[in-house]
Amino acid sequence: MPCEAKSSCPNCIGFTHSSLTLADCCDMLEQREIYIYRQKRLEFEDLMDDIGNEGRTKAIPAIDHVAIAVPDIEKAASLYRNRFKALVDEPVIVPEQAIRIAYVHFANATIELMQPLSENSPVGKFLARNPDGGLHHICLTTKDAAAAHADAAAHGLRPLQPPAAGHHGSPLFFLHPKATFGTLIEIEEAATVRKPINVRNGGKHESEP
Repeated sequence: MPCEAKSSCPNCIGFTHSSLTLADCCDMLEQREIYIYRQKRLEFEDLMDDIGNEGRTKAIPAIDHVAIAVPDIEKAASLYRNRFKALVDEPVIVPEQAIRIAYVHFANATIELMQPLSENSPVGKFLARNPDGGLHHICLTTKDAAAAHADAAAHGLRPLQPPAAGHHGSPLFFLHPKATFGTLIEIEEAATVRKPINVRNGGKHESEP
């Protein structure tokens, strides 16, 4: 069928409408979107080349992990280990937060599984609202938690607490989800790179004997 969009169709400008079908216009639009995406991707890659590895870390923070609250950490760990073939740490207790956690390691990402030990803990209250579990927060890294905290406060991102040492000993803090489009964001100082745990090696790091 001929394209009836006429002058409102961005693909038909400069063409004779009667010679184009609606399918032709859709194909042209798809090709144009692909071209725009590729151009934007090339611009981004050029920017990354100009920044270099050191500057890239400063310009774009890394995602350390995505945290998921679960009602049963053993079942959740089994799912990721057996079905998705990920390397999963043995669960450990974090008494300060009244939770058990286990890290799930993929080649390019880490998931933090969290099971509350108290109904009155923040994760416990989250699970009460979401009994099947769900995405709890994402964690971004920074080179200086204190500076990041001050900058976040200055720009209205509503830090929920001053930087304090977390489970790994690195200072961290959270941003109020109302300031970050409904997502709880953790900011953690990345002093060292977390090593994956080899659970078949007695829970030791792969580099340990």
